[in-house]
Amino acid sequence: MIAVILLFLIINAQAYAQDNLTSLAEVVRVVDGDTVIVRGLEGFNKGQEFRVRLADVNAPELSTQEGTIAKEYLSSILGKNRMVLLDIDDKYIYDRYGRVVAVMYIIKDGSSTIININWFLVNEGYAIYSDYDNEFNPNEWVKEIECYSIDQADADMLRCIPELPMPIIALSTALLLGMIFVSVRRIHLHSGTY
Repeated sequence: MIAVILLFLIINAQAYAQDNLTSLAEVVRVVDGDTVIVRGLEGFNKGQEFRVRLADVNAPELSTQEGTIAKEYLSSILGKNRMVLLDIDDKYIYDRYGRVVAVMYIIKDGSSTIININWFLVNEGYAIYSDYDNEFNPNEWVKEIECYSIDQADADMLRCIPELPMPIIALSTALLLGMIFVSVRRIHLHSGTY
């Protein structure tokens, strides 16, 4: 049942992602304190590796001690193979270096909360705000957005407050359900049932 709901949400996420640029992606590696290489899983650039420049934040240059610390901190948050949600800049998509500009979200472990990594880096002192010309307004960002399912049978009715674009809602639902599916599968594998 969960697999069917997950498939439904992923298909819906793909349809929404064609109009609004979003991506469910897997972290390949952290380049520096504000740039990450990801592999698109659903939505924008599905199946491709691409560089993501975190929108409207600036971490110190990697050639400095502060830059190395910022990269290590971001690496500790994201790790390798961590799934992330990307809200991609609809205005330009790419920066002048060919990196995709996005606000990055992760699912807070064991919860239905998504965390704005861009906001988090600034709040923790590893980056500063730089309001570049794009669709985002860092003054409106919040650290966490609590998502909840109105009815388990109606998981596609996920709502987040404040409102997120529908692709992020659908992708975060798919990500949450995917985590549940993997956990259930691990339990079956460890108990010897398939």
